Amino acid sequence: MKVNKLLFLIIPLTIGLTACSKKNETGKYQVIDDPDGKIMINYYRQHYENQSNLIQFKYSKNITYDPTYDVFGKIIADPPRETLTGLYYENTHEIDISIYSGYLIKEASTTTYSGNKENAGSVEKNEYGKSYWFKDFDDTEHAGYQELIEREVTKDNDLDVTIEDTKSGIAVETNSISNYFSNNINTEPYYSLFEGHQIKPQEESDTKQLFAYLKSEAEIVEEYTETLFPEDKRIINPLLPGDENVIAVEKQTKGKTVFQNLESIGWACTEYTETISYSISTDFELNVLEQPKVILQSTISTSFTYSQSVQPYSGDAFIYHEVDPNRDNYLPKIFEYDAGSYVDTGYAATEISDSYKQIHPEFAGYAYSFESVVFEKDHNYAFTCTSDLPNMEGLGYRNLTNNANGTLIPANISDHDLIKTLDKDTKYEFIVLISTNGNRSIIGHLSK
Repeated sequence: MKVNKLLFLIIPLTIGLTACSKKNETGKYQVIDDPDGKIMINYYRQHYENQSNLIQFKYSKNITYDPTYDVFGKIIADPPRETLTGLYYENTHEIDISIYSGYLIKEASTTTYSGNKENAGSVEKNEYGKSYWFKDFDDTEHAGYQELIEREVTKDNDLDVTIEDTKSGIAVETNSISNYFSNNINTEPYYSLFEGHQIKPQEESDTKQLFAYLKSEAEIVEEYTETLFPEDKRIINPLLPGDENVIAVEKQTKGKTVFQNLESIGWACTEYTETISYSISTDFELNVLEQPKVILQSTISTSFTYSQSVQPYSGDAFIYHEVDPNRDNYLPKIFEYDAGSYVDTGYAATEISDSYKQIHPEFAGYAYSFESVVFEKDHNYAFTCTSDLPNMEGLGYRNLTNNANGTLIPANISDHDLIKTLDKDTKYEFIVLISTNGNRSIIGHLSK
């Protein structure tokens, strides 16, 4: 690992868990001389081994995109929607995971704004949770054991919360439940729940500056910076054509990882941050801007909290939610019909009964939602429920109660009740209602 010689003098140093924190004569902190990276790799290894003491993990990723100088969408990357070229957007994804005695609870949310940043735009918020916990078995054959339960929680925008519990069939001894999740945190499926927490040793390169230093006897900080001018991100100048007038884009990455030597635990990462910015220094007339204009920026912030012992859970008790078998029996699919054969379009329905009843309390039955469904011109479609199969036309044009601004028409094929779009490929949102009184209906809207 190289060190900035203008800031620090290289001083031979042996690093251990009780490394000396004496400041050198020309820098604020003691630089770690680690030309092969082996010293820092050791701290990353210890961090991984000490994850059994983790009790809380927080992660946030914020992306902002300003298209002012990106008129052709050259810099846009990882947009949270299909296309946002020409729109300002901000997307924030947050995760909070807590580990208790017998509980592992993950709460995640994604919020997206898109518009003109000033007086017009839309906000979408989706919340998701995945938890694991234990309950007594329903039989008498598992004395001294409890069953592992998996819970999924979803909430989209202002709709009601949907909870789905699944019995795993996995039996765990009651006296092992307290430390079950902490003992298995580095195994699947729990390891995958921690998006972005798998911190890895950084590698130095010709473009990346990397150094680490002792901030104190119990704290090590590793920092890195990298500056690139990627050829594939250069912006075409709409005012001054020609290769000589393209605008260079600077990609700058800055990151920091903090390790602490925790009492009775050992070395572990407590904080990780990274910011990646794409910016330009000139406008379309090639005038130098007073300060670089940031087009796209991604910021990651991660924190780890540890404890020597597993903490008790003090929240609301988890009560098992039995699965309603009719919910899956009525789950609808969309089929495309052509020349006597049917093809599953692959669009997935989401059960929204609780949310729909909140808005329409008089409704009794099951409600399902399809989003971003494209009906292609001159193609014919039908809906059907799982329980109706192999009949592919359980619901058709006769069941349509809201006709998406009149853009849906009957296919008029003999002995069939099919739906088609009026004159061009069109994107729709559908709600399928299965009432307990036997009525079935399709509500169609044009997709935003």
